[in-house]
Amino acid sequence: PAQASEIVDPNAPEGVLRYYRIRAVRSDFSESEPSSVASAAALDGTGPTVTHTPVTSASVNAPGVTIQCNATDVSGIQSVRLFYRKVGDATYQQITMTNPSGSLYSGNIPQAALTFAGVDYYLEARDALNNLRSVGTAAGPQRINVSGCTAAAQCNDGNACTTDACQSGFCNHTNNTVSCDDGNACTQ
Repeated sequence: PAQASEIVDPNAPEGVLRYYRIRAVRSDFSESEPSSVASAAALDGTGPTVTHTPVTSASVNAPGVTIQCNATDVSGIQSVRLFYRKVGDATYQQITMTNPSGSLYSGNIPQAALTFAGVDYYLEARDALNNLRSVGTAAGPQRINVSGCTAAAQCNDGNACTTDACQSGFCNHTNNTVSCDDGNACTQ
């Protein structure tokens, strides 16, 4: 007789406990009595759902910039982190965002990071099973333009491959034609 040690439910949603009773179908197509109740949940294999409205501008005189997002997952949220750096810096700083209520997470980029060159940031959310979801990345971050400049010298992003300018209180960094190496293969 055929024996099955595993039964697959292709419609089982991730992380939701489902209850089953099994019946065997005999060769004469009659059915056995149902088994006792068994339960199972499909493992969560995807990262959290994260919604975020990017912050695109701030004043250099602001006390900081609050970044918020909503993060949910069927297995629960382990952490949501905010990574930020001044434009031109190689290294990101990281903070764990707080969860003031429900699915809302909040973190603050400090005033010291608000330079005329701007601020790059991205978010990483991990669920209880360590699955990851990012909003932006280290290589493709969100950008906050910081206003308040009065001269191009205040906008130096430290990149020889860009021309820095102050226009209407905002710093602009445009690629130039100077032979340079900024470490980015796309601009060499």
